[in-house]
Order: sequence, then structure tokens, then C-alpha cells
Amino acid sequence: MTDINPGRKLPEAFICPQTNFHLRSKRIPNSGYYFYSGSLFFCFFGTVRQWNQWKTVIWIAAVFTMAAMLPLVLDAWIPDGLLTANASNVWGIVVTVVGIVMMGYAAMALWLVWHWMLEARDENYSNPDDFPLDFARRVRLMPIVLTLMLWPAYLLDSPEVMAVMNVLLAAFNVVLLLNVLPSWRRLSVVAEVIELSENQSEETDELVEERSRKIAEEIEAFVRDGKGFLDAHLKIGQVAEHCSYSRTYVSKVFQDRFDGFYNYVNRLRLEHYDRYMAEHPNATMDTAAQDSGFTSYNAYYKVKERLESQKK
Repeated sequence: MTDINPGRKLPEAFICPQTNFHLRSKRIPNSGYYFYSGSLFFCFFGTVRQWNQWKTVIWIAAVFTMAAMLPLVLDAWIPDGLLTANASNVWGIVVTVVGIVMMGYAAMALWLVWHWMLEARDENYSNPDDFPLDFARRVRLMPIVLTLMLWPAYLLDSPEVMAVMNVLLAAFNVVLLLNVLPSWRRLSVVAEVIELSENQSEETDELVEERSRKIAEEIEAFVRDGKGFLDAHLKIGQVAEHCSYSRTYVSKVFQDRFDGFYNYVNRLRLEHYDRYMAEHPNATMDTAAQDSGFTSYNAYYKVKERLESQKK
């Protein structure tokens, strides 16, 4: 075990028996942390979205990363070393390349997360302004923060810089977990997905169709006939509560029968806007938009432009 004395530098005392550990292993975090971040996103969002390929992707990345990192880790910790000087340099380059590949892996994970977030926005919010964009922005900035912490430690051959980086990365990981893995949300969403899958597997097609028809009738009664679409902040959770079914069931009926929650609600709003302008020719466009369930005329214009582009 390494002796610790006041005359020895703190990073060297706590990192490894070899004094050149930071030179041999400085490439490792580039691979490990990008793999960790990408896998965390795949694991959580892949489970929620029922994207079954996420496990295969993670296993491939894990094998790829560990195979590259293990020789350097062993070389750094074994007192006499495992690799020759030339082999260590060559393998260090290999790990650097793997780190760059893992950057692409994390980028792919974040792209999928962003894509899924946009889908979730349309499935749950009738007004785009209600979507929690702050959360999406935080997630999108995480790989940038990670890169700004990792690469200076890689470029500078300094154990002090590496020690500071490790402290910052520890804090970063806490923030990452707090933002991405709120356990109550994960459990509730996954529980709904599991409940839906189990219930559907036990039901006949006739029962599923009958339930779907009833939910569709409740949706039309509440959203269309009951003028629920005029609520500018209408969310799918409110519709599910009125229908007395889980949000997962209601969301599926919206997708199957009404082209999605967002599209259905906003088409009703656009029709109401046209009728309002015909009946009130002197009304301002902003007044007509707000009376039709939009927060403003600008929101009305964005929705109209988006829905019309889907027809092309």
C-alpha cells in the first residue's frame, strides 16, 4: 500500500501506487464517462419508450469500452506493469479512438432522447408552450459540460488537473442523476407500460376494441362536445382523468383513432378560429386565437403552419 506523507502530492497519494498513473490512464475517462452517460440515457428513456434495442446497443458499447480500457487499467495498477512502453503508447491511442467513438455513442443517445421528447410533447401537451423545455435544455447541455471537463485533463499531463477533474465529474454525476433519473417518475411510467402490456396480453381483440371505442366516445364528449379544446393548457392527463382510464390507454386511443392528442385538439381549435372570425368580422386575430384555445395569435400561426405542412 502506498505511504502517505505531508511531503507527497495529494493526487499521487490517493490515485495509484505508480507515480505515472495519470500519464498512463488519462485517456480512460474519455471512454468511460461518455459510455456511462450514453448508457444512462438509453437505459432510462429506452425502457420508458419500450425501445427494445437499447439493451443490445449498451452491451456492444460495454464490450467495446471494457476491452479497450482494461489493459491500461491493469498496466497502471500492477506494480511492474503489464505493457511495454511502446505497447502502452499504442494502446493509449486505441483508448483515445474509443473515447471519440463513445462521444458519438453519447451523441446518438442524446439525439434519440431529444426525438423522444418531441414525441412526448405532442402526446401529452396540446400547447407546445406547456412543454418543460428547461429540462430538455439541461439534458442537451450535459455532453458539452462533460467535454469541457474531460478534454483539458486529457491534454494536460498534470495529476492536479486530473484530481480537480475527478471532483468536478463527481458533482456532475450527481446533477446528471437528479435530472435524468427521478425515481418516482420512472417507476410510474414504467408501471403504466407494464400494466398496459400485461392487461392487453390477457384480453381478447373484442374487449380491446370495445374499450377503445368507449374511450374514443369519452374523448369526443369531453374534448369536442364539452369544448375542452378551448382550454389553452389542456393536457392529456386531464382527458385521462375524465375518461377514468390510465393516460397510457388514452394516449394509445388518441394515436389510433384521432392522429394523436396534439393534432386532434389543435384541429378543433383551428376550426373554431375560422368560425369565430366568420361570426365576428371585426374581432382582432389575437382575440379570435385566444377565444379558440390558443395562448396568442403567434401560437395559432405556428400550429396552423405545422398541421398544414403535415398534409404535404
